[in-house]
Amino acid sequence: MKRIARTLLPILIGLIALTGCQEYDVEVVVEPDGSGSRELVLSTNSRPNGTSEPTLMEFEHAYCLDDRSGWKTVETGKAEEEDSTKSFFGTRPSRALWQRDARATRPTDWARMSGDIRLLGDPVGSRDSEVEFTNRIAVETATDSGKAILTYSEQFEWIGLKEAVAHRQADLFVKQTDEHCPEISPEVRGELRGLMIGAMLMELDLSVRDVDDGEHEALAATITDLALAAMTGKHGAPTPAEMTAIVTRLLADPDGELTDWLEEMLPGAGLGIETAIEISVTLPGEIVQSNADTIDGRTASWTIDILQALVWPVEIFARAEIDG
Repeated sequence: MKRIARTLLPILIGLIALTGCQEYDVEVVVEPDGSGSRELVLSTNSRPNGTSEPTLMEFEHAYCLDDRSGWKTVETGKAEEEDSTKSFFGTRPSRALWQRDARATRPTDWARMSGDIRLLGDPVGSRDSEVEFTNRIAVETATDSGKAILTYSEQFEWIGLKEAVAHRQADLFVKQTDEHCPEISPEVRGELRGLMIGAMLMELDLSVRDVDDGEHEALAATITDLALAAMTGKHGAPTPAEMTAIVTRLLADPDGELTDWLEEMLPGAGLGIETAIEISVTLPGEIVQSNADTIDGRTASWTIDILQALVWPVEIFARAEIDG
């Protein structure tokens, strides 16, 4: 697994302790004409005793498992009274399975299946409701040197999550600088907020590259200098040492305050941390190119690391020469 940004690491550790275990099993079969089938099964197990967890209705809403989306309940295991959780919505089973089957009659039909894997960041649907984990699917056919080529691709990503984190830290940045210097103008507040939004997005993006701590420290130093410059001459402005401490704490989040915020405001992110995706794609010919974890004959398989999708989208693909 690629390195997770220092800002996200304490968040993920905290959220992992609060989640159960969910897994998507996805089986895709593509025929020579671009038609095919896609079968999904989502399974879940309860969290350890004593931890808060969503009820069945809350879970189904978070994962968009309604009939309109084609999902059907296959199995719900009976929860024992001592390890079940009750709320306004009822009791969460110790184990449950949902299934969704779909067929494509032509290559363009696959795109319409996009979003069959979906997790809302805020299942209540109010605060930060634009945050969600989802997928996009495509099947393309082409001819190369007289040979028919078929390509299956699928992209997984968290939409709006890192932006939500960045905006939250930016709001705190303005609040904390205001405490030192409440007389700064709206223009300066806007400049400081923009600085922290950009800094957080850069900090999170550093996680997908193999960088040492020096790059994180250089980013914090640059933002500190720019913030001090924006507040030059302002009565009560933070000292360089104070500004360094404010910026460093917001970028690195050593106390894990973001964990508490995500659990309250975006509980779907906690569910996503412990959600795995196992996907296999069978193509109608020899696989000539792919980024699959394993290939067995004409079947390519992947295990999707959802942690990576917290920062950048994860894309899988497999390309085959079609027989005949």
